[in-house]
Amino acid sequence: MSKLSHTRDKIYKTVARQMHGVVPCWVCGEHVLPAAVTLEHIKPLSEGGNSHLENLAISHDVCNNQRHAVGAVTASLILDGCVQRRSEFKSAI
Repeated sequence: MSKLSHTRDKIYKTVARQMHGVVPCWVCGEHVLPAAVTLEHIKPLSEGGNSHLENLAISHDVCNNQRHAVGAVTASLILDGCVQRRSEFKSAI
């Protein structure tokens, strides 16, 4: 198991414990099953983000891939120091 896989599994299990088994996707807000989980960089590496825990979020692999395909979610989602999910961001505009 790679270091990233280990980190992803550890974060998923921690969030699942804290949220009583419900792990929301950072992009769509729906529950993420363990088989479909991926780590999302909140502020993309290309925009100066890093891989520290504070900049990682859980998302569906499909949501993550769609986000990168269209570039719909960028670092501008970090408003007032709080990370907002994509749906919250749309309503904030």
